[in-house]
Amino acid sequence: PKLRELVLKADPTIKSQTWNDKKITAHHGIIPTQLPVDWAALNDKEQKIYELIGRRYLAQFFPVHQFNSCSIDLDLGSELFVGKGKTVTSLGWKIVYEHQTDPDSDKTESDQILPSVKSGDILKVLKTETKNELTKPPAYFTEGTLIAAMEKIHTVVDNPEYKKYLKEGDGIGTPATRAAIISELKRKGYLETKGKKICASSDGIELLKLVPELVRNPILTAVFERKLRDVESGKSTLSSFIESQQKFILQEINKAKAINNGLQ
Repeated sequence: PKLRELVLKADPTIKSQTWNDKKITAHHGIIPTQLPVDWAALNDKEQKIYELIGRRYLAQFFPVHQFNSCSIDLDLGSELFVGKGKTVTSLGWKIVYEHQTDPDSDKTESDQILPSVKSGDILKVLKTETKNELTKPPAYFTEGTLIAAMEKIHTVVDNPEYKKYLKEGDGIGTPATRAAIISELKRKGYLETKGKKICASSDGIELLKLVPELVRNPILTAVFERKLRDVESGKSTLSSFIESQQKFILQEINKAKAINNGLQ
């Protein structure tokens, strides 16, 4: 019922980037089907999930969101200050999230309206204020931000070749498996939740100290991705990939045994 008006306004002739299936293999999006839903039979959580999926789907059939974005650079006492603002000219697909929490809202840019100025204008400083603050440590991951970090893991890798493979390979895991990876780490006791925060447990921290640097480095995922691409393209075989994996695992186990024997 909440989506009925949006359905009538949607334009099915619009094809967004969602319809680009050139890189899609076995994974599919979650979308409403043509089967009618018995709204009254859904509980509150089910209705919210259905509505969330419905809005996301309908957004594909609305025009692009347009706005004018600008910034003003101000030179004050040899320091550069920047003011940013934007003015929406066409709501476009964001009408789907009007009066809703927009999942893709740009929180980095203010919606303030800037005055009309031109280069070289002299402005009066009416007020200044100094604040003494301490730098904050990085925020804890939530399940949502951790999944996003797994997808964008290439951003923390310096090697351009490995960065490329991680980016093309969609990061660590796939959209269908990342949540399952996190759940498995929780089940094994390597991750724990504190409210909405996800933290490494004491067992998880100890494990990271024990395993070799290569094993805990995302570059290893890039190496595997490259080998799997070679299998996919026919440059290598699956059996040779499995054989190299077995050799690698045995090599790391023998290294760990040697270190452990040296400590005894």
